[in-house]
Amino acid sequence: MAEKDGKFESKVTELVAVCRHLDVPRILVLRRMTLSDPESLKWATAQQLDTVFKVILTELIGSKSYEGLADIANNQYEDWLPPGAADVRDQDRWLLHDICKPLLPAESSGVSFAPPPPPSKVKVEDLLEQEVEDAAPFTNFNTLLDNTVMMVLRKNLKVLAVNSIRPHMPPPFFNAPPFAECFLPVVQELILPSLHGTRLIKDLSKSRDWSKPGEDARLLGILQGGESRQNPILHQWDARWDHFSDESQSALRAKGKADPPEKTPWPRFIAHGAKNEYISADERYIWIIKSMLRWEPESIAEGWEQLTQMYIQEFNPPNKHEQAREGSFRDGIIKWIEKIRRHGGEALAMKAFFECPKCDKVFMHKLTQAFGMEAQRKAAIPLLIEMLESLPK
Repeated sequence: MAEKDGKFESKVTELVAVCRHLDVPRILVLRRMTLSDPESLKWATAQQLDTVFKVILTELIGSKSYEGLADIANNQYEDWLPPGAADVRDQDRWLLHDICKPLLPAESSGVSFAPPPPPSKVKVEDLLEQEVEDAAPFTNFNTLLDNTVMMVLRKNLKVLAVNSIRPHMPPPFFNAPPFAECFLPVVQELILPSLHGTRLIKDLSKSRDWSKPGEDARLLGILQGGESRQNPILHQWDARWDHFSDESQSALRAKGKADPPEKTPWPRFIAHGAKNEYISADERYIWIIKSMLRWEPESIAEGWEQLTQMYIQEFNPPNKHEQAREGSFRDGIIKWIEKIRRHGGEALAMKAFFECPKCDKVFMHKLTQAFGMEAQRKAAIPLLIEMLESLPK
């Protein structure tokens, strides 16, 4: 035991001497190499090595009083991160954050790389207040229907829009802040007008006096009332998007009745996604576009509000007494994936990936293991699986 302790001390002394001549990026490279070297793990555990490198980096950064440390932190430590896989760089980034946080002035700590994350918070109360603002005097049923549909879509996209900490990775359209400015006009121009003339919607418009107070809430209740034929809004919403599917357009093309490209949503969606650097909505994602109207904005907002609180409590609590147990944030994501139907919870999980530093590739891969074997995972969480498979290996 004494011989091993002596070897540990001598090796640490050698390591400290080497690092005196290195800057932060080179020390991080050496740390990666040492932690992955089987010979190093013969004289120290991975935890011991991690502690040694943290002490070395803390002394280096603290003793030099780096000018502009707040700027480096606000830039997510990119100036100090050596090249490497995204998950490895994220681990280095968090190590630097833990070291630099006590060295930053109080006014800088809130805008540095780390939270209180995630930065975008949307509360249920905010949406309810917006609902009051959205209320408009009744003019006719079609306008009431259009306003209700647009309100649901707008609120969902507002909550799901990301303030991404991963600028090298394009978010999917439903998480991309610019998407709403393209999607909502398309819905108004190409989707809603066709609903007005259908028999189911006409029957609904004649079913009661929609001008009475509170009828807007009743219409919203019908919209969110399930998947049966008693829900004519969702039935016609689905039918209109299916009309733009490749299968439907091919059948119409054979009869000479296909829509010209400019009368379909896809060219606009694809061009807007390319211009604004997000994954475009195209025909492959009709199923998720149809689901977006089924997600209840209050549930989406409540889910994100809870997840932000759970993230802070586990990874950046105000004090040790408020620290949540390990894995609580992961369990929270799983809960909301299962709770919000039609992959709305998945959309929240993907927002977490783009906004929460600890919710990196490694974290997400472990999370997906909770959904069973590969075939089960692809059926339950197809969006997450597709995203992980698209990441650099």
